[in-house]
Amino acid sequence: NNEDYISTLPEYQYSVLTLPSSLESCLPQCYQTSVQASQESARILYDEIILLLFRIITAAPPPSFDSFLWAFSIVRSRSVLAPELEMHPLLNYGPGARMILPGIDLLNHKVGSRCFLEFEEKVCRWKLSSKDSYNKDDQIFLSYGDLDNLKLFINYGFCSRDNPNNLVFFDLDDLLQASSSARPGLFSESLLARIKPQLETAVGTTKGEERAVFSYDDSTGPRESLTAGLNMMQQVAQQLYGMKDDEGLLFKEDIVRCLKEIRCDEIKVCLTNLENVDDLPEGWGATKDYMRILLETENEILTAQKIDY
Repeated sequence: NNEDYISTLPEYQYSVLTLPSSLESCLPQCYQTSVQASQESARILYDEIILLLFRIITAAPPPSFDSFLWAFSIVRSRSVLAPELEMHPLLNYGPGARMILPGIDLLNHKVGSRCFLEFEEKVCRWKLSSKDSYNKDDQIFLSYGDLDNLKLFINYGFCSRDNPNNLVFFDLDDLLQASSSARPGLFSESLLARIKPQLETAVGTTKGEERAVFSYDDSTGPRESLTAGLNMMQQVAQQLYGMKDDEGLLFKEDIVRCLKEIRCDEIKVCLTNLENVDDLPEGWGATKDYMRILLETENEILTAQKIDY
């Protein structure tokens, strides 16, 4: 019964969709942009789909935007991908099918959990199984996937201090600022403003939640996305100034160094500001703690090692 299930849900969902501005301002600018993009996407969904559906299908008044945000954050934090339903001959929900399974949605995330869901097609039901051993009254965990802390925070509202999948993300503005810091004589503010639209097209930057496109980790350094961004900046320098390959390699090393230094300085300011936030609405204390974990673990990644090319 849907009403019985809904009655078990929390009255308020602590989500980035309703993140207090005093907390949002304590995130690196790159992550603030991602949070704002998430909020904007929710507003577009409400304006362009929910209101339209209510006007067409029912004469009942549409839900308030606050009610919609509650429902949207509940679905986003409690639903799981269900590839088994995408091409099911009877259900056929299509690509990206998601579902909420009452009871299963209460399971907390744990990296490496060997619990898994199985779809029993003959009886059209889901079964939870585990290759882990549990004793009576033990808490059962489910892995939400190999997600970094930023994705966990935006989608589920929490972070993990011992997350082996953790990454640091940068956006195009970060990359341009670091390029200017690495070679101020080459990349002036006026030049960056002129080339930014072309670079946005090149990297496919959008206003969506995936705006933070360049990633870095403490084991391999720049990942494929950031390596592509560094190569792009090297090509720009070659086209504009005839930079040689050996100079380009040093340029990329300096960009990474500047990215790390600028973000570490930003994190230091963010942590100080976070500690000074003392006027939070009731219930947001846990979110503040998770943000501290997000910032501190990111700083650990950035200071872990020097990058060798």
